[in-house]
Amino acid sequence: MFTASVEDDFLRLNWNPGVRIEYADAVEAALALHTLRGGEPMPLLVNIVGLRGVTAEARAGMNAYRSYTKVALVGDNPMGAVLTAFAGRSPTPTRYFTSEDEAIKWLIRRTPPQQLE
Repeated sequence: MFTASVEDDFLRLNWNPGVRIEYADAVEAALALHTLRGGEPMPLLVNIVGLRGVTAEARAGMNAYRSYTKVALVGDNPMGAVLTAFAGRSPTPTRYFTSEDEAIKWLIRRTPPQQLE
């Protein structure tokens, strides 16, 4: 259904093409990622190429999970943007990309700290 791994500077979650993500699947993926990073907040790259769908329950659960510093969603067509539009309501900075290279650049780019006024 998915594979999860740790890269040098980020976590990677690849959903298999044709998958429809249910709530239990989202929980299983989150637990796998949590185990890989040992609880340390890290950026997350999510590959959704060929994803068939995401249930409302899974979307709600994904938006509630806040242990990532940034989330880059990578798809291959406008339907991917539609499938992931729910992520715009996430408290975690989240963007949709059609280029994995651009997604990785955004994930690992350091955001300068806010200056105090």
